[in-house]
Amino acid sequence: MAPSRIWRYLTGYLEVSFRGPLVERLVNLAVGRGAHLWALERSGDRLRARMTVSSFRKLRPLARATRSRVRLERKVGLPFRLRRLRRRTAFWAGLLLFLAGLYYFTSCVWVIEIQGLKRIPLEEMQALLARAGVRPGVRRDSVRPDEVRRWLIASEPAIAWVGVSLRGVRCLVQVAEDEPGQVQRWLNLPGDLVAARDGVLVKLVVLAGQAEVREGETVKRGQVLIRGAGYAGGRLQPVRARGVCLARTWYEAYREAETGAPRTRTGRRYTRVLIRLNHREIIVWGWRPVPFTEYEVSEASGRPGLWRNIRLPVEILTRDYWETAASGEPVPPAAAQADALERAEAEVAFQLGRGAQVVSRRVEVFSPRRDVVGVRLVVEAREDIGRFLPYQPAAETAGAGGKAGNFGGGPKPRGAQAPVGGQRGGPEPLRAL
Repeated sequence: MAPSRIWRYLTGYLEVSFRGPLVERLVNLAVGRGAHLWALERSGDRLRARMTVSSFRKLRPLARATRSRVRLERKVGLPFRLRRLRRRTAFWAGLLLFLAGLYYFTSCVWVIEIQGLKRIPLEEMQALLARAGVRPGVRRDSVRPDEVRRWLIASEPAIAWVGVSLRGVRCLVQVAEDEPGQVQRWLNLPGDLVAARDGVLVKLVVLAGQAEVREGETVKRGQVLIRGAGYAGGRLQPVRARGVCLARTWYEAYREAETGAPRTRTGRRYTRVLIRLNHREIIVWGWRPVPFTEYEVSEASGRPGLWRNIRLPVEILTRDYWETAASGEPVPPAAAQADALERAEAEVAFQLGRGAQVVSRRVEVFSPRRDVVGVRLVVEAREDIGRFLPYQPAAETAGAGGKAGNFGGGPKPRGAQAPVGGQRGGPEPLRAL
């Protein structure tokens, strides 16, 4: 439907018919007086047309002057429908009561679903949830999943992990119980030591297994460093690879800082409302260009919903343009550079692995744009990049049957890589502790 047709329906229009010897003159006079007519159609001795309500009021004196008869055929549009509904008091009261009840019932939790219980009784878990404030009929905004999860783990020692999520009127609780002997079984799992990140190997000490790389080689993330294989009774058996894999690694971070005068908002704002549909933005309000030369942009978005978790593929954007003006003195380049370097150091510190020792660092300063200083920080470190990757159960079965090397297809050549997330051909292996 065209935007003009939608607008006419929202504002309302009339379908009229003209009859008389001078209906064409009547139409010309009406258009000359500013009346808006469209969809003109001749039907016998009648002339049909559509017009706005304000245009219809201008026809009475013109009809008398041209000795024409004007007849109102139909009223079309939202205002006329609302006018008819306005007299139905019981309908509006029932609709208001229905919407209030719908809002109340959809803002509460009515179903609590618990998954993953093995040894903990269901009644005991329900009692724990009730003590944590999760029970049928409780309001959704009073349930804080993070607090409930922490309280359940602290209250029940048999719970190793729990997840709490709200989905409409349903609260889903997923539980993983702590199985006895699980840690010991994990420590006895056979597997390889693989590289957790790229680097140059400087020291390799094999405590169990077979070395797959040499000192001085460049290794990639996921590459096998120590193969989990050893001889026992003259046969190659799967073992848990152990060793020290010390390597040179590099970390990099880039940050920018402004050297101009600080800018603050003046309080003047220009708002634009848009509708985003299939990566296309349509302006609904605020067609004029932004009236400011210097401004900041803030954006809020939302998707209209039909019912519970059903969302329409339409996004409504509210984009605010705030005028800014310089306030205070310009920031010295040295201070801006120090600020950018501090933020780059914080990012590198977050990336550094546990136990990594910084060997050297290099700082590069750029000027990518006017009044902007860019700092790139490159840090060289030494750390143990070995991470344990267990074999899959299927691979272990193949190894017990007499296969060698990877225990699922023979030994791999030196330098072969294994994905950190797991091996092909089976389910995801356990993560390293």
